[in-house]
Amino acid sequence: MLRVQNRSGNVHDGKAGLPFLSDLRAQTGHQFERVMTEMRLDGAFFRAEILAWLERRTRYAIKVPFYQWIGLKSLIHERRRWKHVASEVEGFDTTLWLEPWKRFVRVAIYRKRVRHESPKNYQLDLFDPDDGHWEYSAIATHHTLGLKALWHFMGGRGAHEKVLAELKHGDAFDTVPSRSFAANSTWQILSTLAHNLMVSFQLAVGAPRRRRSLKRTALHVLKASTPCVTKSSAAPASSSILRGARR
Repeated sequence: MLRVQNRSGNVHDGKAGLPFLSDLRAQTGHQFERVMTEMRLDGAFFRAEILAWLERRTRYAIKVPFYQWIGLKSLIHERRRWKHVASEVEGFDTTLWLEPWKRFVRVAIYRKRVRHESPKNYQLDLFDPDDGHWEYSAIATHHTLGLKALWHFMGGRGAHEKVLAELKHGDAFDTVPSRSFAANSTWQILSTLAHNLMVSFQLAVGAPRRRRSLKRTALHVLKASTPCVTKSSAAPASSSILRGARR
């Protein structure tokens, strides 16, 4: 983890996020010089000033909230053809004009089939019982990735959440040791340093890093394989098998 900053509980993530993102980008530029940065952010950062800042500096993907003024609901209702993205995941992309922000934004909209009925009024009642139950999501980006690659790219946020879980359960990151804001902020920094130190040890003495690739289970390999039944010339005749069974 490169940077951590404690914030007051009465400050919105997105509103307080721009100074943090600016400091983080300056830090990575200083430490890694010409490294290319990419950012994956949740819906709290879907704000006009953050989009404007990101478009000039880095590639990004941000979850889009289903606000009524954005118009995602009507786009989904009008859509008749969806492109295959992954197992039980479909999507399409479009360019939206956001009038309050006076800005065009590329948005990819996805739907994922689920086996349970979604909660009442979840995501504006977009579900049609005739074609099953779906959960919808939207991603704003100016990345050049296609629908499938963008879906997997945004799914990488799960790794971020796992790091936070390790910090909380292994390094007491979410502990509030005092009633002092400065002391609690220092505690978070120390927890992060301890986490980074342990990860550095693991990388130094652990197995070599493997090549990056899409992670697939053995079930995917079996499904992707074409079954073929052949009869070998060396196979015993059926009468021989019967005689062997009787013995």
